[in-house]
Amino acid sequence: MKAKLQTQRLYDYAKARLFSTRLEAIKGYPICTGGFKYRPDSSRVLLAGDAAGLAERLFGEGVYFAVKSGQQAAEAILESEHQTLSARDLYFKKLKGIHTDFFRQISFYQQFLVAGFIITCYSQKIIY
Repeated sequence: MKAKLQTQRLYDYAKARLFSTRLEAIKGYPICTGGFKYRPDSSRVLLAGDAAGLAERLFGEGVYFAVKSGQQAAEAILESEHQTLSARDLYFKKLKGIHTDFFRQISFYQQFLVAGFIITCYSQKIIY
């Protein structure tokens, strides 16, 4: 029932802004976020990208993290053949670097939004 209400709001928005109610094949999927909490707990499965929750919450950006974590998972598997550590443990170590990039990007977005907010306030003469 709730999805119908949201779909109707989308139609209303399209009619008001786009002057059309012609919308086709409306689909939406949740973005998996919170990957900084992901810890590999299986010795046989390593999650990467969206499956590991490595998408940025604000803009939903996750391609970089998907590629990077996939590469890191593959490296961990290959390296585990020549080391005493399991692929899971190696991947967990490699995820720390991805998490650093993740937080760096979030910090950049926050600075970008604050700057945009300040510029908007000045341009609208809200602050002087």
